[in-house]
Amino acid sequence: MQSLIYLNPSNITRGIAKLTQKGFITKETNSRDKRTSCLYPTEKAEACYQKIKAIQENWMKVLTRDFTDEERAFLCALTERTAKNALDFFNDAQA
Repeated sequence: MQSLIYLNPSNITRGIAKLTQKGFITKETNSRDKRTSCLYPTEKAEACYQKIKAIQENWMKVLTRDFTDEERAFLCALTERTAKNALDFFNDAQA
């Protein structure tokens, strides 16, 4: 997965720095392990998350407007299974 979306440590560090700079997360030193940090979403991040979640839910309604409840549930189950299979594949490839 790392090679698929380029999640190397320097990219993660830069991403965290940008999110902190833009006020989406706060970063605190872990009290149990000073070598690590704890990341927390800010109110700004929570507000964005709610907007994104609403957009996602509306888009899913558009995509499945003529589906039955059972078909919607089946689609979700299949999507979750394929995502798990993809993660397993990439985790196995890196092992």
